[in-house]
Amino acid sequence: MTVSNKKLLEEIITRFPQVAESLKSWLAIVDQAKWQHSHSVKGQFSQAKIIGGKNIVFKIKGNAYRLWVKVNYATGVVLVKKFGTHKEYDGWEIK
Repeated sequence: MTVSNKKLLEEIITRFPQVAESLKSWLAIVDQAKWQHSHSVKGQFSQAKIIGGKNIVFKIKGNAYRLWVKVNYATGVVLVKKFGTHKEYDGWEIK
């Protein structure tokens, strides 16, 4: 898979250095992945929350942070939409 906006991940790591290791591990897995559908994602990230098939929320650094991405399975592109704390995630409207 190709994460199209890695610069945003770098900005997140700068802002939240405590998540650097977790996000870099997530990115390494995603860079090597070849997801064809949401079941492929769940095979690698069993706790990922699939919303509407293409929106996925990952737990980062245990349950402290959330990463929302949108996946285009046909093109293999992952777009980072949002990152925040668990509390911030409660207010997100994911569509």
